[in-house]
Amino acid sequence: MKRKLYFAAALLVGFCAWTAAVTVLDVQPIGPDGSAVGLATLNGWFHNLTGVHLSLYTVTDWLGLVPVAVGLMFSILGLFQWIRRKQLAKVDPDLLLLGGFYLVVGGVYLLFEHLVINYRPILLNGVLEVSYPSSTTLLALCI
Repeated sequence: MKRKLYFAAALLVGFCAWTAAVTVLDVQPIGPDGSAVGLATLNGWFHNLTGVHLSLYTVTDWLGLVPVAVGLMFSILGLFQWIRRKQLAKVDPDLLLLGGFYLVVGGVYLLFEHLVINYRPILLNGVLEVSYPSSTTLLALCI
């Protein structure tokens, strides 16, 4: 158990370090509408290497609904238990813990929708969108 906790803590530290690097290292206005992009040389090189594939974006956008559906199913299960057992304290503790975790994930998701770290390298429907951290990846990994 301790080993898993250390591994999770190491991943969190790595995420924080990478996020800090993206916010301060090689920040240049290479994005659409002159938006600043961290690690601009690396990001620009990779974007030029791979190009734009909106069909791939569409697939990942739709696949992003899979973890949402899974989270919704567990939430509904917890709600049914609460209704059937008539007390929140009688809901399975694992479901309560999972529900709390989902609330934290939802909060982090909302935080990073408003706390912009990096933008997408293209405009989608004429709009500059946040790209880091990826909300699809966040949901898939956490749920």
